[in-house]
Amino acid sequence: MRFETDENQVMCIRIINGKDSKITEEIVTTFDAHLEEIAPHITACLNAEEQQELQQWFDDRSVLQEQSIREIILYALPGLLDEACSAINKLPAISDSLYQDLSVAINNFSDAVKKNKESISENKDIPDLKQMDSSEALKEILGILKKNFSVN
Repeated sequence: MRFETDENQVMCIRIINGKDSKITEEIVTTFDAHLEEIAPHITACLNAEEQQELQQWFDDRSVLQEQSIREIILYALPGLLDEACSAINKLPAISDSLYQDLSVAINNFSDAVKKNKESISENKDIPDLKQMDSSEALKEILGILKKNFSVN
């Protein structure tokens, strides 16, 4: 089973291994993304293993939500940079002011990373998520950032 967030809903998607190694997916149920615990009507749609997977998904989300906003920003950055690279490669051009803003921000970030190179530890910064895949984790992180920042 995998869980995918789509706007304000979480879809519980059952993965079915069919004949001839054909894999199909079936949306079993959906629920409000703001729920903090598994509701009985959701549990009724899932088998025992899927219920455990959903509980682990909720646990993963809690782990992400407990991180400080500074940690969240840093966890999100590699994924955001990948998306930014993809976006900039698809654009026909960018404005000079955007180019300047990006260049300054990238240089400042690079300098900050270099300054902190000596404080690298063996501890794993990124939470070890058991059920939530990286794209769903990034969505969750962006949701947390959205709650903490207002766009000016």
